[in-house]
Amino acid sequence: MRKSFLITLLAVLWLVLAASSSSAQSPGIVDNGWMPHAQGPLNGDIYTVIWGDTVFSISRRFNVDQYTLMSYNGIPSPYRLLAGQPIRIPTSGPGPQPCPSPFLTITNPPPNTNVGTSFPVSGSGCGLFEGNVFIRALDSRGVQVGQVVTTLSGPTVGIGGQGTYNDTMTVSGAQGQLLTLLAISNNVEYSRVTVNLNDGGGGIGQCQSSALSIFEPGEGANVPASFTVRGDAAFNCTVTITARDGGGRQLGTANAGTFQGTQWSTTLALQGGIAPWSDIFIEARTNGGGVAQRRVRFDGGQQPSLTITEPAPNTPLQTTFRVRGVGAGLGNTTLIVQAISNNGGLIQEQSVQTDFQGAFDLQMTVNQNTPGRIEVRSQATGAFASVPVTFNGGGSPSNNFRDLPNGQCQLNVPVNGVPAFANPDGPQVRTLSAGWLPTVRVVRFGGQLWYVIPNYSANAADDWVRGGDVQASGSCGL
Repeated sequence: MRKSFLITLLAVLWLVLAASSSSAQSPGIVDNGWMPHAQGPLNGDIYTVIWGDTVFSISRRFNVDQYTLMSYNGIPSPYRLLAGQPIRIPTSGPGPQPCPSPFLTITNPPPNTNVGTSFPVSGSGCGLFEGNVFIRALDSRGVQVGQVVTTLSGPTVGIGGQGTYNDTMTVSGAQGQLLTLLAISNNVEYSRVTVNLNDGGGGIGQCQSSALSIFEPGEGANVPASFTVRGDAAFNCTVTITARDGGGRQLGTANAGTFQGTQWSTTLALQGGIAPWSDIFIEARTNGGGVAQRRVRFDGGQQPSLTITEPAPNTPLQTTFRVRGVGAGLGNTTLIVQAISNNGGLIQEQSVQTDFQGAFDLQMTVNQNTPGRIEVRSQATGAFASVPVTFNGGGSPSNNFRDLPNGQCQLNVPVNGVPAFANPDGPQVRTLSAGWLPTVRVVRFGGQLWYVIPNYSANAADDWVRGGDVQASGSCGL
């Protein structure tokens, strides 16, 4: 019984609410029914605002221009509404002719025309939510560089009719010569046009910065008669490249042209009559005042090379000695200098930086008494040089070694198994058989004498034997 009573009571309340929410509207008012942002109740000619309502949607629901509706109710711009606020609905006029489908166009500027950084933009639209219009400008990277926010104007725009817009677009920081204009309303893109960004002087693009750099060829690089020059500059600039020799004579010129983005590239061809390994000075300039320079070398079709000028070949060296030389086509680079024993063992290694002319100069210290060689190489170009020397780590050459002419000294190996070494400070390489052997040099190392036993096999290094392990006969001392 109690359950039946509750059901009846709920039914009665529902009928009362339904009747109150659907009370008859006043004559002459057209109600198109609930729609987004206009879902409040209408009683007679009074509409009650609910949360989320907008002036545009209320006007559209009742076929009344939004400005007329606000004026009729004495509500000033910016037309703010509050939930629960009563709005009187005037007699509706005839509804607008419906659009076949919503649209928004850009009629000015026309496609592919030239524009500056500030230009008028206009068009028309129909059936747009609240008549909102967004015109966005994208540069060649797709980055937004300008935007216009406006609304359609027209007597029936507020109720979905057709209208027009007219405003001014200003772009800033555009990269590239193209601008794409997008017509958007309520996050829907309806149309787009592409135009050219014009610097006002008849050329496409705006070079507004002096930023400029060259990153190919590198500083001090060797270049042939024709080579690529690449770099980075300010946006939309024209780059002109000129090559000159040390006396200022022009050797070639090239134009990178107008580009999109920031990188540029061109081919520079040099005139004839340039001596190999001559310095070439490259200068790049832009129409925005940018200047960049690069110093390179003309290779003349030749390969880079190295020459050791000190020490001279076969020179006996002090413990600390100087290594000097010069390279052709090296430029400013790093060289590897090595002291190597005759058996190929690495004794010492250092690096040295050449000057722009390719010259190098360093000191080395080798604490060994052994014949060997000095090698210098450029890992960047592959250039290589070598000179034979005698390392004498222990004092002056006259006190620490002496060359022994053939037959001046003979060594008697008293027993089989006497060890022979790669050098006085190196590993044992073989054993000697008993008998007489020639020697070509005597060296004092580590407080004792060592003798060099020549090895006449092809590409084989000489051996060393301790003076205490053999019996020397003849003029064998220091």
